[in-house]
Amino acid sequence: MLGYPMRMSAIAFGIMSLPMFTLLHAEIYRWVDANGNVHFSDRRSQEALPFTVLNHDTLPTKPKSALTPQADDAQFPGPYSAFTIVLPSANEILIQETGELSIALILDPPLVEGHQIDVLLDEATIALTKPATQFKLTGAAFGSHRLRVRIRNTEGFIVAQTPLHIFHLRKPEQPGQLP
Repeated sequence: MLGYPMRMSAIAFGIMSLPMFTLLHAEIYRWVDANGNVHFSDRRSQEALPFTVLNHDTLPTKPKSALTPQADDAQFPGPYSAFTIVLPSANEILIQETGELSIALILDPPLVEGHQIDVLLDEATIALTKPATQFKLTGAAFGSHRLRVRIRNTEGFIVAQTPLHIFHLRKPEQPGQLP
């Protein structure tokens, strides 16, 4: 039989544990706003969908694949012997009238069937409708930009990515105008 101090400790522990168990079983909702931001809440709204939180102990463990990046910003060619951006080059200053951007890649061997090329310009993902290693993007703003190209497999997993390129897009200066 427990003594008085032990009983009080057990009761206190039980009372303090109740909020934790309530949180573990609370319903969580997820939605994406008009700006593409993902939100989570314990309150249901019209656009929110139920979200299930999985316990990491119940998730199957997979060995690290040699075809996945070790870090989000790492370069890795994945199943390709070469995968890099050649145009624009890193730290290049492009002086032109429009925001049209020519991109050229080296990809060897050619794109595997079912793989998809994605261009990340300033963290915005642009999926190419036709796989190509030379293409143009329009509407780029003048200023400095971050460019990376990734390849996804049929399941949507990133299997290769280029190193990050920073480049600068500038308008030509008018005669007599200071930079």
